[in-house]
Amino acid sequence: MEQNGAVRQRPAWLLVAVLCAIGIIGSFQFTLLVPLVTVLPPILGESVGDVQWLVTVTLLMGAVSTPLFARMADMFGRRRLLLLSLAFIAVGSLMAALSSSLWMLILARLVNGLSGGITPIGIALMRDQLPRHRLAFGISLMTTTIGVGSAIGLPVSGWLNEAFGWQAGFWLSLVTSLVLMALVPLTISSAGVRTGGRFDWLGAILLSVALTAMLLVISKGGSWGWASPPVIGLAVVAAAAFLLWLQAERRAADPLVALGTTFSRPILLTNASTFLTSLAMFGNMFITTAQLQVPVEAGGFGLSTLEAASLMVPSSVALMAFSPVGGWLAGRLGARPLLMAGAVLTIAAYAWRLLALDSVPQIVLSTVVLSIGTAFSFAATPLAIIAFAPAEETAQANGVNQVVRSIGASVCSAIIAAAFGIVAHTAAGAAYPTTTAFLVIFWMAIGAATVGAVVTAFIPRMPAPAEAPAEAVSP
Repeated sequence: MEQNGAVRQRPAWLLVAVLCAIGIIGSFQFTLLVPLVTVLPPILGESVGDVQWLVTVTLLMGAVSTPLFARMADMFGRRRLLLLSLAFIAVGSLMAALSSSLWMLILARLVNGLSGGITPIGIALMRDQLPRHRLAFGISLMTTTIGVGSAIGLPVSGWLNEAFGWQAGFWLSLVTSLVLMALVPLTISSAGVRTGGRFDWLGAILLSVALTAMLLVISKGGSWGWASPPVIGLAVVAAAAFLLWLQAERRAADPLVALGTTFSRPILLTNASTFLTSLAMFGNMFITTAQLQVPVEAGGFGLSTLEAASLMVPSSVALMAFSPVGGWLAGRLGARPLLMAGAVLTIAAYAWRLLALDSVPQIVLSTVVLSIGTAFSFAATPLAIIAFAPAEETAQANGVNQVVRSIGASVCSAIIAAAFGIVAHTAAGAAYPTTTAFLVIFWMAIGAATVGAVVTAFIPRMPAPAEAPAEAVSP
């Protein structure tokens, strides 16, 4: 383990602001095209199913690249890998904006997905460079950018498409990423803890194969058929690759993932809690706009895509507003009480949804409550991770946690797709989810959040995080 780079004073607020802006533009990539899935097929001359791959490949690449780039950041320098991640956003956005075919767009979205490690790298940089009394606040904001960036991607993409065309979101992404690349050297020090050693290429390949196969099974099992040969074959590949990866990691001198840290009781329980709460929390993002867009003749509200996406703005504002509150509380009470509070608020919000099926204002208010719970959980989770992970493993430990969150979101999406497919109503020649389908999902979310709260109760009491060098930033 070694300390590298010259240390210069930088204002803490500026460091936090730049890293959070980077986190938002990184998360923005994953929902940028969601509102355009029904817009692009006639433009590109492709089916909706084929265009859906533009969303899927970005999520897949983001999940696969996160642990790889987080480990590289621990080894070769966190600021350097942060700049590389921004470069992937810029290059992918330029490629997408200039694309005229589906395959070129898919390639561009693959490049965008390589930026998936931004959040764990940002958290590690904060641990290196923020004074201890500002650490909880900064990390809480950084983690919440996952939800904020993803949430604003829905309405912003819809607004830009209506005003300037579908490429506008990519031009915005390109310009923003270039501006942030210029700001990084001016605001973030290259100082930080590095592990050194050699990169574990065998572990990287095996883990990439395992995650890709597993996420394809989860995301495409419903449409391909759970008992179909491709899905069964991918499941076998995922299991085999994961077992081989575990063996390779045990033997590696410099493993991609520190198994001792990852499978330690406190971090294992924190990751289990993250998976369960992600099942519940991401359900809100995936189903609320769908619920609001169900046509009146099918028993819904009949709102347009833009109207439904715009009604998610209050929950996005709540997510950002309560993030610093969560960080402040976590710094004083510890991470475990905030994780528990997040689970309880999630349960309460979905219970409210059960009683508010016919009221748009109540649905919106319940999403605000859910966002507050999400803010508390997002603020507390990385603090729990860094409390138990060695300083030199901060990025990779948070990277694993982010992969777990992505898996939870993917499983949630698969459950929603199954519920929508089984319990559907046909109107005007199209199938729409019924009230029963939404009730199934709400109860699933309540169950997941309840089990998550139980798991959280067994997480050990967390020690205070290690204090960062006081000279790294000015207060």
